This record gives sequence, structure tokens and C-alpha cells, in this order.
Amino acid sequence: MRFLADDLARDLRHASRLLRRARGFTLTVLAVLAISIGANTAVFSVVNSVLLRPLPYRDADRIVQLVSTTRNSWVIQTSIPKFTMWRDETRVFQSIGAYQSSDPGVNLTGTDAPEHLRAMHVSAGYFDVFGARAALGRTFTPDEDRLRGPHVAVISDGVWKRRFGSDRSLVGRVIPFGGDGYEVIGVLASDFQTEPSVDVYLPLQADRFSGDFANVVRVAARLLPSATLRAAQREMADTAPNFRRTHPFAMGFWEDFSAIPLREALVGDVKPALQMITAAVAFVLLIGCANVANLLLARGQRRRQEIAMRTALGARRSRVVRQLLTESALLAAGGGVLGLIAGAIGLRGIARAAADAIPSLSVPGADPGLDTRVVLFAIGVAVLTAVLFGVLPAINTSHVNLSAAFKESGSPADGGWRRYRAQSLLVIAEVALALVLLVGAGLMIRTFTAVRDIDRGFDAARVLTLDTSLSGTSHDDTASVMRMFRNARQRLDGTGGIAAFAAARALPLEPSFALPFTIARRPLNAPFEGTVNWRCISPAYFSVFRIKLLRGRVFSDHDENGALPVVIINDAFARRYWQHRDPVGERITIGTGAGAEFRDLPRQIVGAVADPRDAEWNRNPEPIAYVPLAQVSDAMTARNNRLFPLTWVARTDVEPRLLSSTIAREVRAATGGLAIARARSMEELLAAPTQRAAFNMTLLTGFAAIALLLAIVGLYGLMSYSVQQRTQEIGIRMALGAVPGDVRNLVLVQGLRLALTGVTLGIGAALVLTRLMVGLVFGVKTYDPGVFAGVAALLSVVALIAAWVPAWRATRINPLEAVRGT
Repeated sequence: MRFLADDLARDLRHASRLLRRARGFTLTVLAVLAISIGANTAVFSVVNSVLLRPLPYRDADRIVQLVSTTRNSWVIQTSIPKFTMWRDETRVFQSIGAYQSSDPGVNLTGTDAPEHLRAMHVSAGYFDVFGARAALGRTFTPDEDRLRGPHVAVISDGVWKRRFGSDRSLVGRVIPFGGDGYEVIGVLASDFQTEPSVDVYLPLQADRFSGDFANVVRVAARLLPSATLRAAQREMADTAPNFRRTHPFAMGFWEDFSAIPLREALVGDVKPALQMITAAVAFVLLIGCANVANLLLARGQRRRQEIAMRTALGARRSRVVRQLLTESALLAAGGGVLGLIAGAIGLRGIARAAADAIPSLSVPGADPGLDTRVVLFAIGVAVLTAVLFGVLPAINTSHVNLSAAFKESGSPADGGWRRYRAQSLLVIAEVALALVLLVGAGLMIRTFTAVRDIDRGFDAARVLTLDTSLSGTSHDDTASVMRMFRNARQRLDGTGGIAAFAAARALPLEPSFALPFTIARRPLNAPFEGTVNWRCISPAYFSVFRIKLLRGRVFSDHDENGALPVVIINDAFARRYWQHRDPVGERITIGTGAGAEFRDLPRQIVGAVADPRDAEWNRNPEPIAYVPLAQVSDAMTARNNRLFPLTWVARTDVEPRLLSSTIAREVRAATGGLAIARARSMEELLAAPTQRAAFNMTLLTGFAAIALLLAIVGLYGLMSYSVQQRTQEIGIRMALGAVPGDVRNLVLVQGLRLALTGVTLGIGAALVLTRLMVGLVFGVKTYDPGVFAGVAALLSVVALIAAWVPAWRATRINPLEAVRGT
């Protein structure tokens, strides 16, 4: 063992001396490895934080999300009746909790400056599911979570410290939230966090006999210690037939119930994008390893006489291979250290770009960083690179013909291009991998431009939005909401720079109720015709967003409570249910069979407008029904107040931010001092759906550019080395009458042959691999001929340029000096 350690130390010292002497070679290899390992480390850090790192909840692996499944997809949002049935009829769960995913928050009143607090309505089981404990007081009991139960609240540690000065006597006091008094019964421990953060938790108080089938809650459950995910999925599936029998028209024909791990629910559709980016950096690593292997093969050719001398003096081939692998290991170790540093630097940029594009990074504890797993990954990648780029050159270099090696005089002329077969294959592989990445980048660029330039169906420029929470019983009647709106509109009428002003419950790009409806005088085989997205708006809403009127008229101030109930539909609604006929004048009833609070009067269609797309830009527009804000029932107003803020929208003649404070001040005055929960321009909202496409495009394009650079450097290096090694051959050709053009073409043709072979193989690989990107592209086919042709042309042109310089140098060889071997 001691002798082995001594030999290893001797190998390391010798390898270190050799690498220090060849500084140019060593620095080049370290730079390539630092880029390759650094890119992989940075991306793995993001993957680790999203997919691998434990969630910050107690026994998070036992938490599952209960979902509805439809064929090959699942839906997280669900209804109160489904939640109550799962809670009452399942046995594999320790606890089940529902929480309202859309919540307008509450206003903390009773002070000189009302403050908006982020709130969430949750069932009593929510805290046990997520392992949240109260540092002071307690959380909700089942009795407090019953329908029309007491007004109680649990607050977060953050708001307790910030707003109430860590007052321990707060528990038991009544605090005015949204105009109603709530008794604070508990303060959560500081180690429980959510994203977005929640200040106040209020009891859901769900009605187990509710006929409300709107999907407004999410349901999570904690498995019993003895239960498995498969057992939970079986039991959830068993509850589906019972629910279908009880509520036959509230469950789709293809719908089923299941349970999925909480992480899978949080990650959502981010996983395919992360897999694509991970594959991209893996390609960069392979190209980098091929590049380094080529450099080592070239260096090995120069060391053939040295290796032959050592072999002649008695060194075994295994000893030579070990020495060469030691050099590779030293390079890989240095590359690993530099790669870790480069990864930490690159991670900052990636994390900033990913913050908005990957919602899963907003989960507490998901901040990407260089933890132990990431460092071990970097070490593993360094070891892998040592194997990938070190083994082939070591075996190739250690295999020498002693007689031939001693006859060579510095610049071997024999063998032609066959001598560089291994290097040529590596360059071909580099070009092929680079082409695959460039095609992927091209598809992402086309996707981003398609998303950016898509016709949204509305004009977001110079539109300001402000949210006000009306949660609480003091504003649960429509007349109260309309008084606030008219007051705000009147106060802003004389304000310069405002072109149009309106109020709404849901903006373009935002979700709204999906309610069943019927069409008058149409026979039905079911209780309703279909479902439609229901939105209530004030007059001038279409003017603010410049949504085009296609038929009929828009709303006016005459569409009041007591007037003819009216509705405006979008073009998708008209085309789906009236095809080419004019729907204006037809009557529909919205809310049929959805419960008493959704019951509505028959409404006459008075207009049809263009389709505004929602945040899912790759989905066809869904039917939308717009209802006048003044004609909404009090029951629906109360429900809206619990689920959505009242959003004020203004089209301005100047930059919205210049009028933001003025409009906010007047709106606060019109609402009796209610706080503005959030103020944003519509362009900010519009940017959100493009962030994922921009993130994918930026990273894939960056990695493709690195791959292209490495591949072309590899081609250039091989051509340069080949010309150098063939100096005598080229000199003899020129001495025998070859003109410079013939010599130049000889090198250019060889370089282009390698590049075109790589391009051809790369196209075949890209046609197969880009099929995996079907769910990530929009507005372009994965086999788009323009992208493939453009990338192939780019690679060919760049390869020609890379081969031109060595070809030009070949024409400058002096035949006399070359033949003499000087």
C-alpha cells in the first residue's frame, strides 16, 4: 500500500511539472472545463432547489395534493363538495386541509391608516397537513370551521412582530379585519412560511351540503405513517363513482380523483423546461470533454518519442496509462474547482432570470445555492469529465510503435488524415451536438417571438390597474360597490391624462368563475349547455382595454339593477354555440345548477367582442360572458368579495406610473380610506406569460452559443494541428508543382467534410430529440425547415471560416524549409 502511495505521489509531482511547463495547453483545458462544469453546476443548483431539495414542511414526503384527473392531466383547483366528500370518506389520511388559492386579502381597519394584509381562508386541517404550529395560542378547531362559525383568526409571526410589536396579549383580542371583528386565537411559529406570504388565516367554514361546484379551493392531505401514495391513489379513485352518482352533472365523463406528491403539484409544468435545459448543459459538457480529449490526443502525438523512450527503458504500458490518467485527473480537479466558482457566479444570473419564470423557486427553502448536494455534484462531474476526456487519449498515446516513433523527426508526414481519425470523430461529434443545441435555441427564439407578438385581443399599453379588497360584510351588497365606483369615477373625471376609467372583478390574463349556462329555447339532454368564464365589469371596460366590438353594443350607465338583464359574449362563445349565426338578441341563463348563490336571471345578449387571450398563451380562447357590475346579485357580490379584489383600471394619455399616486389617492377617498392592495401596469401583467419563454430562450441560446464556440474551436484546432504535422507533406506537394490554391482547397475540403458530416448527423439527432419539446414550443413546429436550414447554414459558414485560417497558413509554407524538416 505504501509503495502504491509513493508511486501516486510521484505521478502527481511529475504530472504537475509537465502541466506547468505547458502553460498554454493547461490554461486552455482549464478554461474549457471551467465553462462546461460551471454551466452544469449552475443549472443543477436550480434543478436541485426545485426538484430535489426537501420542502420546508414537517415530513413533507407524506404530504400529497388531492386532484381531479382528466385523461393525461390533473387539475389542482377543486370544489367545496369534493373537498368535504374526500374529508369524510377517506381513511388513509391523517388530516386533510383545504385552502382558498385566490384570496383578495383583508383591510386592517380601526387605525388612522388602514392597511391591506394578505389573507387566506383555510380549513381546520390545513395546519396539521403542513406541520404548522402556533407559538402563541392555537389554530382552528373543527367547531370553529363549521358553516357560520365564529369570527376567529390566526396571524403569522411576521405580521405579529411588524404590526403588533410582538404583543403577547394580542391573543384573545378582537381585531377589525375588513370591517368585521375577528378574535385572534393564535400566532404561528416563525419557522412556518408560505409563498406568497400570508399575514392572516381565516376559517374556510365550508358547507358540506353546498351546491357550489366552482373550483375555488385546493386540497392537501397528510398520509398516515402506515399509508403509501399508491394506497391513497386507490382510495381517491374509489371515491369518484360515489361522487358521480351523487352529483352526475358536476363531474366530467373522463374525470377521476387521485393524489400526487406535493412537490409535483408545486413544480407543475416547470419540469419539462428544466429537463430541456439540463440536457442542454449536458451536451455542453460532452462537447467540452471532446474538445479537451482532442487537445490531449494532439499533445500525445507530440509526446510519442517521450513515451517510446520510457517504454524502451522498461516502463510497462499500464504505468504509462496511469501517468497519463493522473495528468487528466489533475486537469479535471482544477477544472472542477474553477467550475464550482464559475457555477456560483453564473447561478446569480440564472436565479435572477428564473425567479419569475419558475414559480417553484418562490417556495420557501427553494432558493438555489451551492449546498452539499451541489458541491458533490460538481465533484462527480469533474470525475466524470476526467474519465470522458482522459481514457481515450491515454490508451491512444500509450500505444506506440517503438521503431516508427524513433524514426519520426518532429513532423511526421506519413499516414495523411488517417492519423487523425480519433480527433476527426470527436470534432464530428462536437458539431453534431452543437447543431442539436442550436436547433433547440432556434425553436425557443421562434417561440418567444410568437408569444411576444401574439394578438392578445386587447391593448395593454398605458393601462394602470389597482386592487382594493372588499372582504367583509360591510360591502357585500351590489349597491355599496356601485356607490364606490361612481364616487371614484366622479372624482377622477376632472383629472387630466385619464382617457377611460372602469372597474372589474377579473382582468384579461386573470382567472374567473367558470359557471354552467343554458340557452333559451334549446332542448337539453343535460342540466346545462356548457360552462363559460363569468366576468362582471363596469361601462368603459372595453374602452380601457380597446377590446374590439364585433356585433351589437357595449354596456352603458343605463344597464342598471332593475333594467333588462344583459350580457356581452366573446367571439369564441359565439362561434362555439352559434357557429355562423348572429347571437345578439339570444337569451342565456348563467349559473344553472351551480347553487343558490350563483342563480341568475335570463340575460339578453346585446353584443359580441373579440377574444382576449388568457395567461395560457398556447391555449385557444375560452368562452367568456361579461355581465354589468350593477346587475350582479348581492349573493354573487359577497362571493366575489371573498375571492377577488375589486380592480380599478384606467387608460392614461401618459405613462401610468406618473398618475399612479393620483389615481390611488382618489380611489382611497372614494372607498372610505380602504388600502390599495396592489398597483401595477397592464404591461407588467402582460410580461408574466412571456417570462418562461424568455427564460428558456435565453438559457438555451447561451448554452448553444457556448457549444458552437467550443465546436468551432475544436475544428480550428484540429485543422491547425493537422497542417502543422503535415508540413513536410505539404512542402513536398508544393515542390512538385502544387499551387497555393490546391493546398488551400485540400485543407478547406477536409474541414468542410468534417463539419458537413457533423451537420448531417446533428440534423438526424435533432429531428428525433426536438419531438420532446412539443409542449415547450408555440407558433412553430419542432421540425421547422427554416430553423433547421438556418442552423445548418450557420454552422457550415462558421466551420468554413474556422478552416480558412489554417488553410491560408498552409499556403505560406516554404517548400524548401519544409522538405529539409526545419
